[in-house]
This record gives sequence, C-alpha cells and structure tokens, in this order.
Amino acid sequence: MSMRKVLILIAVAWLIAITLVHAWLNLHVFDSRGAATTDHKKFRIGFLPVTCHLTCPVTDFINKQMTGDSFFEPVRFNGWPELKEAYLSGYTPATFILAPMAMALREQGVPIKIVYLGHRDGSAVMVHKDSQIYRMEDLRGKKIAVPNRFSNQRLLIFRALKNAGMTLQDVDLVEMPPPDMPAALYAQAVDAISSGEPFMGQTELDGYGRVLWLTKDVWPNFISCVLAV
Repeated sequence: MSMRKVLILIAVAWLIAITLVHAWLNLHVFDSRGAATTDHKKFRIGFLPVTCHLTCPVTDFINKQMTGDSFFEPVRFNGWPELKEAYLSGYTPATFILAPMAMALREQGVPIKIVYLGHRDGSAVMVHKDSQIYRMEDLRGKKIAVPNRFSNQRLLIFRALKNAGMTLQDVDLVEMPPPDMPAALYAQAVDAISSGEPFMGQTELDGYGRVLWLTKDVWPNFISCVLAV
C-alpha cells in the first residue's frame, strides 16, 4: 500500500473518530438522556416582571449559563388575569401567584398547592409628590389602583383603611396591571397606586412619586407571592 493511501485512511479514520466523539459528548447520540430531552416538553412556569417573582428569571439565567439538559421555561405575563388563566388551562403547570388568589382558587375547588413562598413585605402605596395626600384619611373619595381584587395590596389597603376608621366604600379601587401604574400616577389619572416592585420605586426614582406607607408599616411580615403547582 502506498504512503498516500495510508495517509488518506488515517485522515478518514480520524474524521470518523472526531465525529463520533462529538456525537457522544455534545449531541448525546449514544446517551439515553439525549432521547429523553426530545421526548419531554419544557416545564413552563408563569411569572410577572415584579421583584416578588425574581426567582424565576434568575433561575432561568443560571440555567442558560450551565451545560446539560433543562426542561425549565419561564413564561412572562403582564397581568394577573392572563397568568391565572394560563395556569387553570394547564399551559403553565406551575406559576408564581398572589397568595390571596391562590387561596381563593383553593376555595373554588381548584387542586392548587403552594410549594414555595416568594417573599414578605415588598410593596408600598405611592401618591403623586405634588398631591396633598399625607394620611389614609386624605384618600377619602380618591382613586386607588391595585393589581387585582385578590391582590395583597387590596388586603393591605383594607387593613390600612380600617386602622384609619374607614372602609372600602370610602375610596374608589380600580384594577390595573402593575406595569401601567407608573404612567397612570404620572398623568394623575389615579390618586394612588400599589403593587409589587420595581414599579413603585420607579415612580420615586423618576421624581414624581412619593411613598405614603410601606407594607411593613401596616402589616409586618405579610406574605406576598407564592409558587403554586
């Protein structure tokens, strides 16, 4: 056999070896794990762009920096109604959700289970810096935006009103997606807003929001959001 044929055979053998090693290490062709990856769907988890749900995008970021297989897929929503419906339909088998909303669903017979507590406190009531609102009593007859009728903020405002000798009938509560609240306060379309961060802090940093009170001032260690399955 000539030297040229020997070199050609060596080159072909080397190419085949490199291809097999690549298929084994990177494509898992000879690994049962590779077959499992294609057979399993992504495990979707619903969340909103609030700090209460920060665990979700942070975990996603960590997963993307690691090698190996991951079935975790965060699904972002901008409002609670869409997030809840996606969970109830089974599109997201797990979701970060308001603790009161989770309890309400449980009361309605939904087989929901809390597996993780998001965090405590982490919210505030903001008013326009140029307003004359400095106490809860100053909100009488005013419009207050909250994320949802099952939101923590609605319960917190109910408690703050009670402490001030007032009721929900003394204010006008409106439901509004948290991302829309800063613009509504800036335009003074509402008199006060309350949701999770970073939207409350954003109004103060941008120079037109002022803190009326923090969650810890009204209900210390209040449980905010939870992860439910």
